Amino acid sequence: MSEINYKELGLHLKALREMPAAKRPQAYLFYGEELLYKKAYDDLLDSLMSPGERMVNCEPVDGAPESIRDAVHRANTYSLLPGNKVIAIQESRIFYGNQEKDKLLDKAKEAFQREDLRKASKFVLTLLGQHQLSLDDMVTPEGLSTLLPNDGNETESKWLAEIIKYCMDNGLSASPGDRPDQFLEAAVEKGFPRGNYLVLTTDLVDKRRTLYKCFKEKAIIVDCSITKGDRRADRMIQDEVLKS
Repeated sequence: MSEINYKELGLHLKALREMPAAKRPQAYLFYGEELLYKKAYDDLLDSLMSPGERMVNCEPVDGAPESIRDAVHRANTYSLLPGNKVIAIQESRIFYGNQEKDKLLDKAKEAFQREDLRKASKFVLTLLGQHQLSLDDMVTPEGLSTLLPNDGNETESKWLAEIIKYCMDNGLSASPGDRPDQFLEAAVEKGFPRGNYLVLTTDLVDKRRTLYKCFKEKAIIVDCSITKGDRRADRMIQDEVLKS
């Protein structure tokens, strides 16, 4: 298949509507800016089903890695209803790489500052799973320092400790290390029943991972990221996105 920019999605969807069902891609990955990938995801759904069908034929799944097996099972199950069926893994964290530690910490802190502890906890739990750590490992200052940068001060430790407490108070736990990425890769390689689609949305991807390369070969990847630079060309792109 291929990787396309979000600006090219319209042409892809037009070709998709004219494509025989047997040749349509059945797996999609949208990544990058949240506003852009949510809009692109909606455009795909509009192309695959009517608003009425969307209410019953689109099944959202939490983005935690431990939800992958359930999502794949649903995608491999024939629908009892007419029309296409979409299994949507929203805000997936399966494509994160270990080198994304600082980015995940930044996103956890941003969510914490917005008082969105639920979202902040997801980033922290992903980090713990990647580093084979448990919540119990985080109850001491020494434990917290394993995730924080070397220059992390007491203020930095405080916000992270509050997220850890939220996780423990709500019975949350770190993602297991049973390699759900390999399970997902095998499913995408095999394909799904005709009319069934598996769609993932995420903010971060590690392009070096074999899972990403599998999606690039067997599925459609839609790049919804925008440049973060300060050059004039970069600012023009950012302004264009804001206007849209």
